[in-house]
Amino acid sequence: MKDKKRNCLVFLVLFICLTVCAQSSDEVKAMRNLRDYYTQNINTYDINQNMGKWDLYLKQLSEEGQFADLAAYEKKIHDNNWLSSVSFQDQQDIGFYLADTFRRLWVIANHYRQTNVNDIPERFWKSILRYGDIEVRRQPNDRFHASCFAIPKAACGIYFSLVGQMDLPDDTKPLRKSACRMLKALAMQSWTQPLRNNEMDRDIVRVERFRHHVWWVGGNALAYRPLLETAVLMDSIPMVDVVAEVAKRSLSNVSQTTYNEAFWNEGFTADGAGWGHGMQCLVWGYPIHGASSAQDMLWILRDTPWGQSLTRENVEALLNFYRGSTFYHYKGYIPPCLDRYSMVYYEGKPAHIPYYEMLKASVERWPASFTDSELRELKQLIKEAGQNNIRMEGYPAGRYNGTRWFYNNDDLIKRTPDYYMMVNMASSRCDGLESAGNFADEFNIYTNDGLTLFQRKGDEYRKIIGAMDLTAMPGVTAREGERRLKPITNWRGFCSKYNFAGAATDGGGNAVAGYLFEKMDATSKEKDVKMENPVAFGVRAYKSYFMLGDYLIALGAGVTNLQPEQEGNIRTSIEQTAHQGKVTLYDGKKRWQPSSGIHSLIEKGKPLWILQEGGFAYAPLSELSSKSFFLCESRPNEWVKRNLVNKGKKNLPVQADLLRVWVDHGRNVENDVYGYVVYAGEGLPPQENPFDILRNDTLVQAVQSADEKVLEAVFYRADETVQWSGLPVKTSVPCVLLIERIGEEYSVSVTDPTMNVHLKQVKVEIGDVAIDITLPSGKECGKCVTQRFSPAVEKRRASALNSLIPDKKELDSRMQWFEQARFGMFIHWGVYSSLGCSWNGKKYGGYGEHIQRMARIPVEVYKEKVAGTFNPQEFDAEEWVRIAKETGMGYFIITSKHHDGFAMYDSKVSDYNIVKATPFGRDPMKDLRDACRKAGIKFGFYYSHAFDWGEKEGVGNDWDYDNPGGDKLLGGRDWWETRKDYLPVARKYVDEKAIPQIRELIAMYDPDIMWFDTPHKLPQEECIRIVEATREASPDIIINGRAISGFDRYDYYNTADCPYEFSHYGDSYWEGIPTTNNSYAYNENDQEYKPASFFVRLMAKAAARGGNILMNIGPMGTGKFSAPDLDILKQIAAWWKVNGEASIRGTKATPLAVQSWGESTCKENKLFLHVLGSCV
Repeated sequence: MKDKKRNCLVFLVLFICLTVCAQSSDEVKAMRNLRDYYTQNINTYDINQNMGKWDLYLKQLSEEGQFADLAAYEKKIHDNNWLSSVSFQDQQDIGFYLADTFRRLWVIANHYRQTNVNDIPERFWKSILRYGDIEVRRQPNDRFHASCFAIPKAACGIYFSLVGQMDLPDDTKPLRKSACRMLKALAMQSWTQPLRNNEMDRDIVRVERFRHHVWWVGGNALAYRPLLETAVLMDSIPMVDVVAEVAKRSLSNVSQTTYNEAFWNEGFTADGAGWGHGMQCLVWGYPIHGASSAQDMLWILRDTPWGQSLTRENVEALLNFYRGSTFYHYKGYIPPCLDRYSMVYYEGKPAHIPYYEMLKASVERWPASFTDSELRELKQLIKEAGQNNIRMEGYPAGRYNGTRWFYNNDDLIKRTPDYYMMVNMASSRCDGLESAGNFADEFNIYTNDGLTLFQRKGDEYRKIIGAMDLTAMPGVTAREGERRLKPITNWRGFCSKYNFAGAATDGGGNAVAGYLFEKMDATSKEKDVKMENPVAFGVRAYKSYFMLGDYLIALGAGVTNLQPEQEGNIRTSIEQTAHQGKVTLYDGKKRWQPSSGIHSLIEKGKPLWILQEGGFAYAPLSELSSKSFFLCESRPNEWVKRNLVNKGKKNLPVQADLLRVWVDHGRNVENDVYGYVVYAGEGLPPQENPFDILRNDTLVQAVQSADEKVLEAVFYRADETVQWSGLPVKTSVPCVLLIERIGEEYSVSVTDPTMNVHLKQVKVEIGDVAIDITLPSGKECGKCVTQRFSPAVEKRRASALNSLIPDKKELDSRMQWFEQARFGMFIHWGVYSSLGCSWNGKKYGGYGEHIQRMARIPVEVYKEKVAGTFNPQEFDAEEWVRIAKETGMGYFIITSKHHDGFAMYDSKVSDYNIVKATPFGRDPMKDLRDACRKAGIKFGFYYSHAFDWGEKEGVGNDWDYDNPGGDKLLGGRDWWETRKDYLPVARKYVDEKAIPQIRELIAMYDPDIMWFDTPHKLPQEECIRIVEATREASPDIIINGRAISGFDRYDYYNTADCPYEFSHYGDSYWEGIPTTNNSYAYNENDQEYKPASFFVRLMAKAAARGGNILMNIGPMGTGKFSAPDLDILKQIAAWWKVNGEASIRGTKATPLAVQSWGESTCKENKLFLHVLGSCV
């Protein structure tokens, strides 16, 4: 009893901490409504099958609150002292036992609710206390599943079933009162168990608790824990705050490169699939459970103070998953090896795609969050998913059909109305597929070893997986020895030792993939593990796959048995599928039906095709696979052995008929090769293969189409050459490459198979033409990128770029004042400054100048409510320039037009300007230019030449218009490759606004520098035209390095935004652009200001490396500098007055190495040492 009181006291302290807070009347009212909701909507899924057993359970319940049939196990717990010390398995068994007791009590409580029983016997309350006491006294180790899922759910179910008898203010029944407290303590375990063993166990009501741990993310966070029910049961507003935030932020995605930064490190992946239990491709489990539950919670909270619509990030994550995961479902069936229940007998029935109910809920509940076109798309998807035949015709290739590379999961999939192909590769970046004894597949050992699936009906493998030789899964190169395999429990599965797996495709019918394979236990990436099933290890191979029209060509090289002392030959399995149609052989002229037994597929040195009626055709490439065989056989099923869930199933098939095709490499194989082809088209395969093998070795594997219009290659090493159509082709880095010749143009698709976050570009050389392809970054690192170009146009573009490279002597002359200045002021000021990065009561983080994009403010509203009210009466150009000069700044750059398209000067090109469209009505740029000239400071303009949200013809506004270049990435990052229709529109914008405004800025103000930005939003040739026009208008003007995408060292180089450190940039002129907080324009919500010493350090670091600092200030909408900015500038001015003019202005880099104590600069014959301790 003492322990019981102790636990209840601890719980009461916790309860008080959770509930003592300021509560608004709206929130209090909402909590009452939520309580009513859960009272009326109890989810009884966990007890539905046992509802009728209430009478039996009551009869088994003694007066002391003990279930008679469970008494022996309870005695065993106490006799073995398991509440003091317990093994993993015994702890799990106790959990199952206690979950059973509370589900029984829930069944009884549900009966009392339905029959309006108010006089509940004491033995019921005693039972809650009895079994609850055992649960709360358990040891903290291994408290998963029961303690955080089943028992809290049952506790909530009991509480809300009997809510009329819970928390009575003057309860006169001590047992009932104590039982109520116990139910709360048990419900709270959904928030406390398992322990995380860090500070979060002392402060559980926080968002961070539901991040970065497999037990606390995905389905394990929101689907199986009664988090919101518990928050309501506890009447805790802070807990509801947390649940609402977690639900909203969880509808996002993750990638290998954002694993530590993403909100959840499992769930939706950026490639359109999903992870569970780490980086496992568990598309159809945890990602859906977590996301579906998140939407349910947001829906329940919709009419409360916590109500919120889906954000754009939520919508894009859902869309990406609905589109991408469709590739993991075909004609009503899930391909095997996508979850840990692949070896459960499927019963031969098609089913809706698993996201079907979640998809319907998204559309029914949140229609206003989607655009009209997105809603039409999703409604069509709902209709076709309901028919188990998702075709989605009319949508871009690669969205629902065609080929798609899942770069977070190492899968290449081709999906057409007639057939389905999957290549499931492996790398060290991903985990395998978990196995678990007693309740899941126990032999997921080869599922990530290059598994290739060929399906027409969708169930070809599901129906036979209970009988398949697991060492001969289709596509796998492995050692034979199935009978030596033992069942395992492995929560991480198996992967490859090597970080090399990739595929290239533009979404159409052609694609190429390759990887380097040698099996490892994925757990060994973190710790040493004991090897189980050694037969599965010790084989290495370079494996590649070429989807060319209706063909798949598979090549292997470097096939080596690393452990020849083990028994068994090494085989590459071409196929192991259901034998469900007539099988014939075909030599290109005649067909015949083979006799039974094993047969060779090489006859007189020539390959034979083996065809299955209603299936596919397979043939070895005889020069690469001289020992190729096939066999039709009947094998016994081992359903129960492979997954114990099958034990309860009836009418399990005893036998399965299989078609097997393979290449035998022998036992002592070293650096062997193989090659085979699979034909998926109609009728018989043509006599001549429509492709040629160009190379198959451990450096390059490559195939071309016979008409030489397509090249597909896997480059395992840089600068290797493939001869294609009479031209040498090579790449600057290892990559996977697809080139398609379309008329006079090339379409080049390339992927970095190592997912190197530091790799920015791949150079592809085709003959004498070289093209630099920019690779995706961030969470899209590893994604395939496609670029289309014409060799003739590329040569002209290269020539144009070369012509823009300034003469060194001219450049040095032009840059003389820039190098002398070393320090400048950058001003981001526009009509957006008056908003302070808030809109309609909502505060935004990030760049204040991006508020129109972040809040998705319609152009007409922005014109009326923002520009139409902008009146900075406190603006004083003389004061701004005086502050800049006192702070030591030698040049001054201000935004003449930012991305919102609004001109902050008296533009004659567009009336959308500060003189004509604001009550301010005058030109501040003229005043600033004059003040700078008077103060002897160089003057220049920032001009956003590629982005313009205010123009229908501009790039970036995808909320008013369907323009490319915005957050939705309509048309992709390089939209000009796919949205050819928009090129004339963008060209018109450049001709009629960008270039004319640049010309008038130069003519009206004679600036010393033009500072451009975001060139990647326009085609390179348009940026070149803009630079040419700028140079023509002012031959001596300085142009920064953000004018032309891929040409970042024009007159000088710009660092990335908000730099904290610098590299060495060679002999180039360069400039860093720090800002005082985290925004360039004024953001009243961002108070993370850097100290003045930060900028002094940067100045010294930049000057010591031959660079400049352009320090950004974001003035307020009133026209004044903010107090924090003024304070920083004042401190820098004090430092500059003593040190800057001598040690920064006009200095150069020294030949001295960087020292740990600081930096060094020099001027004439003086050396300056900057000891970077306390600078200010």
